[in-house]
Amino acid sequence: MKIFRFIVLAIIVAGFINANLPVYGVDVDEYNKAVEAYRDVLLNPSELFGINLDEVFVLGGMGEEKLVIRSFAVLYMDGDNIPSVIIWTNDIWNGRIVLHHNNENDIVRNTLNYRVGDIKKDGTYVFNGAPDWISQFQFINGAYEEKWLARTEFDYSQYDSDGNPYIIEYYVYDKKVSETEYDLFYDEQNKKESLNWYEFNNENINKYLTPLPAFAATPKTGDDFVIFALIIFVILGVSAKALFRKRGWREA
Repeated sequence: MKIFRFIVLAIIVAGFINANLPVYGVDVDEYNKAVEAYRDVLLNPSELFGINLDEVFVLGGMGEEKLVIRSFAVLYMDGDNIPSVIIWTNDIWNGRIVLHHNNENDIVRNTLNYRVGDIKKDGTYVFNGAPDWISQFQFINGAYEEKWLARTEFDYSQYDSDGNPYIIEYYVYDKKVSETEYDLFYDEQNKKESLNWYEFNNENINKYLTPLPAFAATPKTGDDFVIFALIIFVILGVSAKALFRKRGWREA
């Protein structure tokens, strides 16, 4: 009877824990591979560039300066909830670099154009020009590409008082729209949440690039739940036996 009671208790406990396990909506193994890869290169930045950073000079705020990574941000741009990372250095023209973990467990990097404006958490941004276009980061088969979400076409035979060509057509997702529809799309873009930038140091790297717990990744079903319940049964049995011995109780 004692074993039967423990089996019932183990199933109840396993069911309760299972019902409250976090659902991340992501492949935990792939997520953790990416996070560990980012941590490796960010904690050892010379490996990222393949050079000694103390020997690299860039055009900074006061002329030529040693290359310094000042901050980083984490973003989700492919709809798979696997993060990518952007680092921001003191290089005026080529300061922001996107890092992307691909299926071959490699880090692909791409230097952003200096005209890339306010970057949102979903990887979209305004490309500052005349006028501003809206684009998004994406990696296709490990290669960086621009995905234009909103753009315009110009009449280069006519210019306004600021010297910019007149806009003659507006496009959203490659569909021709009115100026009003384009402006509404642009307004929605501005409402999106901007990236959070963190000071580049080991504490923040460990804080914002943390692997997910592999065992408690998603609720268990079928055979996985049976194994889960057996593990709980063993844990309860060992714990109870240890408690009985410590208190000197007689097992019923």
